[in-house]
Amino acid sequence: MTHSFLAFIDESGDDGLGKYREPGKNGGASHWLVLSACIIRKSNSLEAVGWRNEILRKAQKGGKELHFVNLNHGQRVVAAQCLSEKPVRITSVLAAKKHIHGGLYTDKNQLYFYMARYLVERISWLCRDMRPRVPEGNGQVGIVFSRRGGMSYSDFKNYLLKLKDNQNSNVRIHWPVIDIDAVEAQDHSRMAALQL
Repeated sequence: MTHSFLAFIDESGDDGLGKYREPGKNGGASHWLVLSACIIRKSNSLEAVGWRNEILRKAQKGGKELHFVNLNHGQRVVAAQCLSEKPVRITSVLAAKKHIHGGLYTDKNQLYFYMARYLVERISWLCRDMRPRVPEGNGQVGIVFSRRGGMSYSDFKNYLLKLKDNQNSNVRIHWPVIDIDAVEAQDHSRMAALQL
């Protein structure tokens, strides 16, 4: 049986700590790391292309790829207004990195994984709570990340398995709706839903 939901995850910023970017200058780490998920019913997944194209048309943005960083303020407002009218849910987690002790996250992707854990937690709650209104599928969510360089998605799956096996009371992911095996990464430019 197929998933009931799909969650498309992308980030803004980076997970580097220290040597933060100065305003008006190039180089340095971002001050924030933001991970966001656009959650839709799987039965609506093909409509994402039309939704993306509608945003591009209304924002008077040429091309076939939507990327928030390439929009001006007015176009961003149009994009937010368009999305607010669609059957999607958006959830985000944010880290103000300047307040994180420099020696805390030393392993590769450690901060990213930690934040993704909290994002998956929120995705799981939404899918659990929406299940009575979404009878199609198996009740689970397929998670699709926007591919990022240097990220091992098999390592992330192993991280989720470790969290699931630990049964730590601090981990509040509703595991029955999370299909760890279905976690994958796709190129942002190839999937309209990732661009949303």
